[in-house]
Amino acid sequence: MKTTVELPDSLMIQLKVIAAKEHRRLREVMEEVVSAGLLARERPSGDEGDSLAEAQSWLRDWQELGRRVRSAAVDARPVVEILLADRR
Repeated sequence: MKTTVELPDSLMIQLKVIAAKEHRRLREVMEEVVSAGLLARERPSGDEGDSLAEAQSWLRDWQELGRRVRSAAVDARPVVEILLADRR
């Protein structure tokens, strides 16, 4: 199903970076991220402490993914510069 969703530019750039670095389509990355978010919401949580621990774990995982993406970068240019160059 096609739909239109407004996302902050910074979030969209992060998704595009992941897709580019993993040589995947943006659509695939977005499906993965949304599915993971939905699964996380469905999990029963015990108390607020568990929720906080899960959120901190999720954040650490995302930060680690960001570090891996940056360290595997083939092109040192900022993402915005790469995207603008591709449009020319």
